Amino acid sequence: MSAVIKMFTSPMYVFRNQGSNYPLRGGKVTLWEGGVRGVGFVHSKLIRKKGRVSYDLIDATDWLPTFYHLAGGNVSLIEDKIDGMNVWDTLAHGRKSPRTEVGLNNIARRHNSETEQSTPFPTHFQLVSLF
Repeated sequence: MSAVIKMFTSPMYVFRNQGSNYPLRGGKVTLWEGGVRGVGFVHSKLIRKKGRVSYDLIDATDWLPTFYHLAGGNVSLIEDKIDGMNVWDTLAHGRKSPRTEVGLNNIARRHNSETEQSTPFPTHFQLVSLF
């Protein structure tokens, strides 16, 4: 598979009030739909089903196993160590995403005495079924 794959996606974290997913409720660094839902764009000659919009569920953690697979790696050797899933068949062939849930973290605040700012960091994760 010697081809270029161009992938663009919305940033996961931006400074508060710097990003918006209007009309969805909430914004970046929130657990509302506006904070966890984003857009992406993938372009490659390897994509068989072209010129379409997909509403399938794909998580940011899915990029690692997907690109690992495309580079020739055996995802089954790492799948028990990662949260992501190989979604290449979803992207390239329009098949249903293997993902039915995403991990959402409780956003906590850590006080940083040097900058006097609060910084988000994950405390624990909860799987949320979207179907």
